Amino acid sequence: MDNVTNIPDSEVMVNLTSIEDIDEALKQLDVYNDYLSDQLKEVLTGRNALERRMEQLYETLPKLGDIHSDAVALATRVEGTHKLADTVSGKVRALDTARCRCTEAMHRADDVLDLKLSTEGIQSALDSGAYEQAAGHIHRYLGLDETTLIRAAPDQTDRFEDSFKLLHEAETKLKQIVADKFDAAIESNDLTSINRFFKIFPLINQHAEGMARFAEYLRRTISRRCAEKLHLAGSSPGSYAGLLTSLFEDVARVIDREQPLVDTYYGPGHLLAIVGPLQTEVDSQSRAIVEAFQTRSGWTESLSAVAASSRTTDRPDPRQLDPVLSEAALLNSRTSMFLNFIRIKVAANLEGLESKQEELGKLEGLLLDCKLSRTMQELIGGYIPLEEYFQRESFYKAVELNDDTSLSSSMVDDTFFIVKKCLNRALSSSSIDATCAMCNHATSLIESDLREVLYASIRVGFPSGLLDHTFAVLQSGFAQGKFTAGSTESMVKAKTAFLLALNNAATCAEYAATMKRSLEEEFLKVRLEGDQNDAKFHSCLADFAAVGVKFNELVEFGVSLLMSSAIRPQIKPWVESFNEVNRELTEEEFLESESGNPWVESFMGNLDALIATFRESLLPRIFDGFISSLTSEVVILLERSVVKSRFNRLGGLQFDREVRSLTAYLSSATTWSARDKFSRLSQMATLLNLERLSEVHEYWGPNSGFVWRLSPVEARQTLNLRVEFLSEDVRRLKL
Repeated sequence: MDNVTNIPDSEVMVNLTSIEDIDEALKQLDVYNDYLSDQLKEVLTGRNALERRMEQLYETLPKLGDIHSDAVALATRVEGTHKLADTVSGKVRALDTARCRCTEAMHRADDVLDLKLSTEGIQSALDSGAYEQAAGHIHRYLGLDETTLIRAAPDQTDRFEDSFKLLHEAETKLKQIVADKFDAAIESNDLTSINRFFKIFPLINQHAEGMARFAEYLRRTISRRCAEKLHLAGSSPGSYAGLLTSLFEDVARVIDREQPLVDTYYGPGHLLAIVGPLQTEVDSQSRAIVEAFQTRSGWTESLSAVAASSRTTDRPDPRQLDPVLSEAALLNSRTSMFLNFIRIKVAANLEGLESKQEELGKLEGLLLDCKLSRTMQELIGGYIPLEEYFQRESFYKAVELNDDTSLSSSMVDDTFFIVKKCLNRALSSSSIDATCAMCNHATSLIESDLREVLYASIRVGFPSGLLDHTFAVLQSGFAQGKFTAGSTESMVKAKTAFLLALNNAATCAEYAATMKRSLEEEFLKVRLEGDQNDAKFHSCLADFAAVGVKFNELVEFGVSLLMSSAIRPQIKPWVESFNEVNRELTEEEFLESESGNPWVESFMGNLDALIATFRESLLPRIFDGFISSLTSEVVILLERSVVKSRFNRLGGLQFDREVRSLTAYLSSATTWSARDKFSRLSQMATLLNLERLSEVHEYWGPNSGFVWRLSPVEARQTLNLRVEFLSEDVRRLKL
């Protein structure tokens, strides 16, 4: 394209004189010629498409005339419609203006008529005592716009001003009459008159005044009833909770009874105006009830005694505190229920109002800061230390009265019964603070005090000595409550205490898990609503899971002590006697061993006597753990003895039978299979009864189907125990 744009013009080419310039100009002309040829080809290529477009255009031209005619006709019609619409809308606007003026004139006429009727009827209504009718006149008068009415009829200004003056005076007089009559009705307790004048207040635009006076009447009613009940109250358990419940029920009945009246004559959203004064009276009466409860129950004295006492001084009797604590929890529970009732009723009354959230905020501030809430906070503040004292003292009593005549001690059942009772009582109080505090105290008591009692017996260990004789003594002690002659009493007591402590620890772990589930169910029933309450409760409840773990660890620790101090020393010589038996058997010796194997029969007999000693003395769960530990110990000791022996093939076959017999026996002694624990010994027996060394590849390798527990080094060590296998051949095996 650059060459095309640089073509010399004809004058330049005429003046060319050199051959080189002429050749250069010729090249430029050739390039330009090629460019023009390409452009021409492109134009000719689009000729057909252009011709088709032209044909379509020619076909469209006749239709353009019709379209133009239709467009002109449409424009003419739209213009006519526009003129018609403009004319009609102008008339409509004029009619609307006239209608508005007529309506305004009618309103003015109605206002004048209302003013006349009110002026004429107000005085006669007041004189005749028809206060509802007089209030109706005042209500119509209050709806009039004095300035607008005077401006609309300037010639009647004096007359209107006289009427308004008369109505102003009548309004003031009626307000005073209604207030005085309402107060007189309250003093005489005339319910009919109270309702009558209560309905008049909103007609004379005194909604707040009417609500305040009516709320004061309701407050006096509640005060009178509660004072009568408090005067007649006794000192029986639950009487003060009954008084407080009666107070709350009276208030609830009043609200339910009067709310329709208020909504009808004052409109929705006014219930809060009644709740405020009623709550003030509830604060006063509830405080009196709680103080009476604390006085008669010796609440303050008990708190002081608990705070100042120690284990060596006189302490309050927890049995006397039990009904007091139950009533305190019930007092708080009833309060929580009442406050929730108030919240629900007021929220329903405010439904649909724009000020709902603002009013609910005021209500929540009222309920949180009221004296009733503070009184209950103080009560719960005293309840927690008293409940903790009751729980701890009851635990000490359970330890003192402990009964060890069964597989577990009575103090475990008693302790968890006491803890559950205290926690359920705290939950029933509907106080998340009391519930969480008692959860913490309960876990501390179980985890520290109760666990320490059990740990003190377990850490001493199981006494070693004449095991068979000791087990017989223990069995006699459990079954008959006495010891056999010649037994050492202190040893028997230590063994008994150790086994009981193991059973108690396992029982505690189970009870802790059960209590956690029970408390979760109770929490759902109580419904301490709120995400924060739920999180706090479950955070405290998680400690019960940790308590169960610690008791399980204590059981494992006890079983390990039992194994190390008594079981291992007893079974070790039984297992080591394995090496005293010849394992290089002849055919005759092997056939004789089929009818009876002295070593394995003796070993299982000794194990059976040992296991029988503990079967009746341990809980099933601990017994299974004991058998598991015993099996592990037998396997470890037997593996050590096996590697010290030498075997021929028949000896390996006999060892395989012995392993199978032990596996079957120990599996039958418990609820689980011992096969997995004997897997290493079974694999050793498999290697020892191979006919040829080359057969090992049928069992060893990824395609053998065996999951080997023996390492290649251990497998070679086992194969070297066979007298028929050369160590060089074993070493050359690729494992």
